[in-house]
Amino acid sequence: MRMYWSSQDGLRMDLIADVMSYNRFTEIKRYIHFADNSNQPNTVIDKYWWKVRPVLDILHQSFHAATSTNKHIAIDEMMVPFKGKSYLKQYLKSKPKKWGFKIWVQASIRRYYKVHC
Repeated sequence: MRMYWSSQDGLRMDLIADVMSYNRFTEIKRYIHFADNSNQPNTVIDKYWWKVRPVLDILHQSFHAATSTNKHIAIDEMMVPFKGKSYLKQYLKSKPKKWGFKIWVQASIRRYYKVHC
């Protein structure tokens, strides 16, 4: 995450870094919650995502409402690079970034991507 505020060429994301400091981002990240931890299900099938599932469901509905399905689509797996510790992290030797979270994406001619977690 810190790369958005990096001084190295190609890593800094001006759109983010010019608007918010890294310290402010970490403070917001520390206090933002989408689900009450005391309501955690006893048997969690959706292991990591149960906390953000309400937001993902809203985004999923909004994305579907904003686009129509095209004849020419592609569905493929995509690796979201991650170097930290997580039991959800996977290793895929065929990917350029071998360690991270595997997600499914749908792409069409319109270059609209839908993420399937």
